[in-house]
Amino acid sequence: MSQDDAGVPISVIVPVWNDPERLRLCLEALGTQTLGREKFEVIVVDNASTDDTPEVARSFDWVRVLTEPKKGSYSARNTGLKHARGTFIAFTDSDCIPAAGWLEAGLARLQAEPGIGVVGGKITLFATDAASSRACINYEKLFAFNQKTFIEKWGVAATANLFCAKALIEAVDGFDASLMSGGDSDLTRRITAQGHRLVYLDEAEVKHPTRGTMREVVRKHLRVKSGVWDRSKNPIKFLTLPVHATRSTAARSLRVLRSHGESPVEKIEVIGLLVSLYGLTLFEYSRRLLGGAARRS
Repeated sequence: MSQDDAGVPISVIVPVWNDPERLRLCLEALGTQTLGREKFEVIVVDNASTDDTPEVARSFDWVRVLTEPKKGSYSARNTGLKHARGTFIAFTDSDCIPAAGWLEAGLARLQAEPGIGVVGGKITLFATDAASSRACINYEKLFAFNQKTFIEKWGVAATANLFCAKALIEAVDGFDASLMSGGDSDLTRRITAQGHRLVYLDEAEVKHPTRGTMREVVRKHLRVKSGVWDRSKNPIKFLTLPVHATRSTAARSLRVLRSHGESPVEKIEVIGLLVSLYGLTLFEYSRRLLGGAARRS
């Protein structure tokens, strides 16, 4: 058996699309893990980038670089899974910066408790630009990537920081590649439906940049809502989803008013953003109802 065919305890899979600079930071962080290099591999799956992203990935000689031409990060993750040599899989994104002990902590938890199906690690947000919108940053801090809440309240985990045995993912046929958003929630629900536990691990941390501009927040929001439309099996979702959006906006606005750490002006800014996003949600549902395609970004 060649060295390339030999197994390793864990494979890290990073899908990427047109994100060379942040991918470089991600790979630099993966290169400084406390887990011995012989115990893991890193697989970058380029999802039809049109810039120098593949060249950046290949500049790290210890990284395996694959290509998936079908658009969508879940298609890319499935391609990584097919080629992964690890018993366990760790997922993160190209815009994430894993802490030095990230892999060691996640792998140790899975190995210590065989009954655990999925481990979701901590996701810490950080601002990258002093010129970022204050409303957008506060919105992200309140509502984005609260992995602990995702796991303990909703029973799902984000693939920005997720660990699982490869065999369990294969047993449920991997990610739904037809989705452009929400495939991580779909996967974790299918795994836990088989009786496997989903747990949160604070010690396995990655850092994720906030979306600091209205354009970034809107792009993410529309992609997520398009994914909600795709995942809904309700035959009258064109009626039920707008009602849910109305209730969600009201609940989130109340949460903003009750939050600590923001001034009254900052709270008004965030609520204004929520109202704007609510209008965009209704627009997106109308667009999909009229035959519009799912959004990649």
